[in-house]
Amino acid sequence: MNPNDEILETYLKQVWDVRQNAHLSLQQADLEAIALELGLTPQDLEALRQYATDCLTRAKGYLEYKRWDDAIAELTNAQTVFPLSPEILYSLASAYYGRYQQQQHKRDQQRATRLAKDCLQQQADYPAALELLNQIDASQKPWPKRILALGGVLVAMIAITGLSYSFFSKMFRSTPPPTPVTGTLPSSEETSSVRITDTDENAIPIRFQQEGILLEIPQSRLNVYPDSAFYKLQGILVNQRNRELAQIEANFTFLDNQGTAIANETQMILRRSHAPLRPSDRHAFNLIQTVPATLAQVQINVNILEQLPAARSYEPSQPIDLVWLFDPPQEVALEAKERTHTQRNYSETVTHQAIWEITNTGEVGLRLVKMQVKFYDQKGDLLESRDRFLVSSSEPPLLPGETRLLKSLLTGLDTEFTRYELAVVEAQ
Repeated sequence: MNPNDEILETYLKQVWDVRQNAHLSLQQADLEAIALELGLTPQDLEALRQYATDCLTRAKGYLEYKRWDDAIAELTNAQTVFPLSPEILYSLASAYYGRYQQQQHKRDQQRATRLAKDCLQQQADYPAALELLNQIDASQKPWPKRILALGGVLVAMIAITGLSYSFFSKMFRSTPPPTPVTGTLPSSEETSSVRITDTDENAIPIRFQQEGILLEIPQSRLNVYPDSAFYKLQGILVNQRNRELAQIEANFTFLDNQGTAIANETQMILRRSHAPLRPSDRHAFNLIQTVPATLAQVQINVNILEQLPAARSYEPSQPIDLVWLFDPPQEVALEAKERTHTQRNYSETVTHQAIWEITNTGEVGLRLVKMQVKFYDQKGDLLESRDRFLVSSSEPPLLPGETRLLKSLLTGLDTEFTRYELAVVEAQ
């Protein structure tokens, strides 16, 4: 049974923020300390460990029978709990390489290489990871011979069929180098699916083209220091499809001013722990990545991993009262509506899930919004409370008039639960 999604998400968010600091080298003990500082109980931590262990056990079976997709799914779940485990990193690298051998997708090969190197970063003497890197390198070497052999066959075919040399040369002429990315629209008939609102003169240009998805980029910056350089991206994903989006993976390719790739990163920007995006919904995400100081442009490609048909119509969301745990300034105001609310009553516990639409109705943008869900029994006694960030400090601010979604899932509630309140803990 999966642990509480909120436990996982809160833990992972904190770990992710800390790991962005390249000067910190976290050990598993540090991660567990973070979990305890967040208020997770030893029982919560043990549930996370057991969850990851079960995922790893299932993944080993999938690996043995070469069920690569299933193995990757289980190992990715295990890695969310133990992101620094050499065994998990190596196993995930092996799964991606196995899928690469089967499907020949270059991205899988790149992921396998990166994960194998991450494994060695955690344990320098991990022979299996070194052997895997050798296999990956070797898998690329036979291609020149295959190309030469294929070339011979093609020449013979050309001689037989009487094709001209000019036609042959057109078939195999070199592909021109990539056109440098600019902040302007592409010159083709297609329109760009990215809207850059970062007005800084040094903003890094972005190229993105995906039908039915718009990316708004309020920040795209490169910060260069004496010994390192960091790229920071803040983005808003806008669903313009007639589908509900549930999981999206983004691949970021970092290019120099010649259009040459100098780094690559893949990240989930929409997870199952987030609210699914209906048409026109907005979802904030961010990226902080160590890159070479020669970065000049970024190419973003997204892979929609899970989507559902949109309903022909949706029930109107119901307004709810917000409880403010502080006196907000006059220019700060929020309104909330309950989009969905489900409650499952079991013999000994209750599971509660809700999604809210929260709109900035104030006069200023909000860079940090912290909410709290309070659960009460019939007598009005507080049973549980959970803090949730609508806007974190690393995400784009919530602008006046903008609406974002907040999802809450809590398992193990007392059966005396009767109602909840949504409170604002902090908004600035």
